[in-house]
Amino acid sequence: MRRTKSSGGKLLCFFVNMLLNLHWLIPAAIALVLYFVIELPLWIFWLCLGLWLLVIIVFTFFIGWASDAANEPEVKKENKNPYSAERNPYAKKKSE
Repeated sequence: MRRTKSSGGKLLCFFVNMLLNLHWLIPAAIALVLYFVIELPLWIFWLCLGLWLLVIIVFTFFIGWASDAANEPEVKKENKNPYSAERNPYAKKKSE
């Protein structure tokens, strides 16, 4: 299946994936609460947060790679429209 000519926008896809996977932040939120309640080390919170971001980055780039893998090259087609500016000699601009 051929893709449209618009660009992919991996950054937008990354932010959408972050919003869709907010439930993966629950371990990081629990670790942050436990840091304030029972003084659990703060590096556990940062580890959970980093793993969440890493997994989302890997998923985003994997989905982008998979969508590019089956992309067909675009074939140049002949313009058969008789009214287009390329074929109509009266539609071309005159040089000054």
